[in-house]
Amino acid sequence: MLANVVAAPQPMQALGSVVRQQSKVIELAPAQYRYAISDDRQSGKHRYVKNEFTHALCVNAVELCKREGRSFKPVVSKGLPDLVVAQTGAPLPQTIAVDMTKTAREKAQDEQELKRMLHDTIQAFMVDYSMLDCPRSWRKSQQSDQARDWRKSDDVEMKRMQDFNAYERITLAEARRRGLKVEHLVRVMRVKPDELKVRWAYDEARASDSKDFDTYASVVRLQTSRLLNLKAANLGRRVVRGDLTSAFLHVKTDSPFCTHFPEGRAESEGGKYVMLWKRLVYGKGNAPRGLRQDMKMTLEALGFEEQTAADECLYVHPTREIDLGLYVDDIEASASEENLEWLKAQLAKRYLIKFLGYNSKDCAESSNKSKTYVGVRTEIDHANKIVTQDQQELIERGARKLEWDGRKRWSPPTTKGLVPLEKDAKICPKFHTQFRGKVGFLAHVALVSRPDLAYHAVELSRQLVRPSAEADEFADSCLQFLFSTADQKLTFHCTQDLHKTLLISSDASLADTADAKTTGGWVSMCGGAAWAWAVETLKLQVLSSTEAEYCEAASACKEVLAQERLFAAFRLQFPQQYVVLVDNHSAIALACGPAVHYQRTKHIATKYHFQRQLMLEGKIRLQHQATHVQFSDILTKSLGKTLHRKHRRVLCGQDPVDMVSIALPDSQKVFVRRHNEEIQLRKNRDELRQAYALENEKEATAAGAVSAQSALLASVQALLAVVSARVKV
Repeated sequence: MLANVVAAPQPMQALGSVVRQQSKVIELAPAQYRYAISDDRQSGKHRYVKNEFTHALCVNAVELCKREGRSFKPVVSKGLPDLVVAQTGAPLPQTIAVDMTKTAREKAQDEQELKRMLHDTIQAFMVDYSMLDCPRSWRKSQQSDQARDWRKSDDVEMKRMQDFNAYERITLAEARRRGLKVEHLVRVMRVKPDELKVRWAYDEARASDSKDFDTYASVVRLQTSRLLNLKAANLGRRVVRGDLTSAFLHVKTDSPFCTHFPEGRAESEGGKYVMLWKRLVYGKGNAPRGLRQDMKMTLEALGFEEQTAADECLYVHPTREIDLGLYVDDIEASASEENLEWLKAQLAKRYLIKFLGYNSKDCAESSNKSKTYVGVRTEIDHANKIVTQDQQELIERGARKLEWDGRKRWSPPTTKGLVPLEKDAKICPKFHTQFRGKVGFLAHVALVSRPDLAYHAVELSRQLVRPSAEADEFADSCLQFLFSTADQKLTFHCTQDLHKTLLISSDASLADTADAKTTGGWVSMCGGAAWAWAVETLKLQVLSSTEAEYCEAASACKEVLAQERLFAAFRLQFPQQYVVLVDNHSAIALACGPAVHYQRTKHIATKYHFQRQLMLEGKIRLQHQATHVQFSDILTKSLGKTLHRKHRRVLCGQDPVDMVSIALPDSQKVFVRRHNEEIQLRKNRDELRQAYALENEKEATAAGAVSAQSALLASVQALLAVVSARVKV
């Protein structure tokens, strides 16, 4: 065990010089504790037995039993249920050997700290890799060699504010007379590939006004954007990208607010004048929501329909057949060239928008900038109907930032599980920050374009709170592999109907975490490559590999339902009997027999059993996949070089999927037979229900005819009676 960490040397950013934290290993002898075991309840005599425990196991029990000279005393908990003896009604004495309250509380705190650390890691990644070499303040920008260019960009931003008539220049005294609080603006500076960009933003951190507003922004899901491009390639349509210039300035503010001019602007005249804003500005809390509402209103006025059931940021025009995805102020639309020109003209009437071009291969109107959307480079080869996606530019930028030494690695490292440091270990803050930056970079790339590194990113994210030198070395090896394969792409072949290429594979690794939880993962294939994947830690404490595979298959089935809604939003066909590949015969048999397995599955949460209903309805079909070709293994295990490369090529669309099924054992065929019988019973029941309905309808029709005849006869008789009466008169 790593019991203590000595002061670590100052870590360097160079990947070649891996930071190694010095550790002092202490060998702890097994602790011996005396337990009292009753021999005779009447006499009360006891004998003492010594048991040995490893120091790391059952921490609370170790703390309670430090004194060897005394017997073990059970801890009485105040939260025990109110139990009584059934025969007498007397209170039932209750004790517990170890009070786990403290352990549970500490575990909950660790989980909360890990969630916070994950959030901070992603935020650090966004800053480090989207704002490389940017000055952190305006004063530092004026001390740099590009000071003149930064001032020029700042003047461009001021002119843009004036063109939009976004603010009114008033005196500070006038603002105070109106009772308006004067807040601050900050300059957000970014180094773009072709320009230096300055953006004025509302300083929400120093704002004194209330923050009880909705900050929701339109952020289209990556899976939605990916399917939009696959559909365009399959149907021969073009995809255009656009960017709203000063997007939030298009929206008027509900309530005017005041800010000081940015630092150094002559318009303020030494703080005498301030800005009374009439439009929203970057950084203002309700600005993203205001832009979203305005865009939604505009698109719906043009005839678009919001696909709320699948993705609220996807809009579809049913008559012109336009698919449009909205990511804050970035637009991605797919349609024929005629309808795209119509869309450009309509949006230009209301917004100042810059269309970047198409993402087609070998097209004069395409560029690297137009092919990059939300950090992912997408290129469509219309001649061969092939779509490729990668993040090579971002990966190479990360390699330069981390000062990669150029050494190659063609397979990721393997591990049997990383162990975090003890809670009282001292960790160098600089080392901790750098480790979080590496993990954040890996997690982003693995989530977006590199499923072959998803398991490694999750394994490292579990070490964010107390990383060890071993974890840092593992992260460096993963980065080395990532930089060596920066040109790896996802290649989608869209010559066939997309719904015919859909399948999903799930896998689980039983009790592979430090707390004996199970790692599960699934990957969905479309167009011959991975278009959606996930790695998760099962919350349920499963007892066997069968249960682990069964629970993870349920997660895959949930993804199938989500894909069904997404395909319906794009007006695409969706397959029946959706194939779910599972490499465990017992899990398949468990899903087929609803009642027989009660004694073995009564502890499994009900939410995992809904896949049985999906099978009976014919929406999914569990199919066995041999372990050696189960490509989802790459998401749950640390594979060797050969197997990892084999599965990586399948996920990236370089090799086709091998389907190898092994026959179900005879001992489990009874469950499949009962499952098929249940399906047949449901079919017979539906046919019988239709027959009953048809027969009842015939009887009702016949009865109606008889009633009509009787009514007619009664009317004739009544008429004859009236005529007879008149004749008599």
